[in-house]
Amino acid sequence: MATVSYSIAYSIVNGATGTVAAVYEGLLYNEVPHEEDGDQQWLLEDAGNGLSYIRSGGNSRLYINAGADNQTQMPCTEQKWPWKIVRDPKDPTCLIVLTPDSTRCMDLLGGNANPGTKIVTLTVLGVRNQSWIFKSIQ
Repeated sequence: MATVSYSIAYSIVNGATGTVAAVYEGLLYNEVPHEEDGDQQWLLEDAGNGLSYIRSGGNSRLYINAGADNQTQMPCTEQKWPWKIVRDPKDPTCLIVLTPDSTRCMDLLGGNANPGTKIVTLTVLGVRNQSWIFKSIQ
């Protein structure tokens, strides 16, 4: 199997379970059913067959550690909804998430983004814990 290298990698924390997994530039992730206890898994997959799983903690949302006192939720859908992670061309220190479905809102920091929002910027808050905040880009 070919080795796949990534220039940017951050950690995401599942708030419900404390599970930590890496998110890399160029990866796609989709909601994938998990049969045990009715749970879900989130699948991170790349062309090099590198797989990482993040359990959603018994519901259909992926929890991101957005700071000391709050968590940000990224909604999923009942069908597979791929998100592609790419480098922000305007800020090489950030990754952005592209979604193909322009008809759905995204729940960002407690509020709903406008329908049609396709890009969410991931900004690193701190080097030590690599927490993220979200900014919607119209």
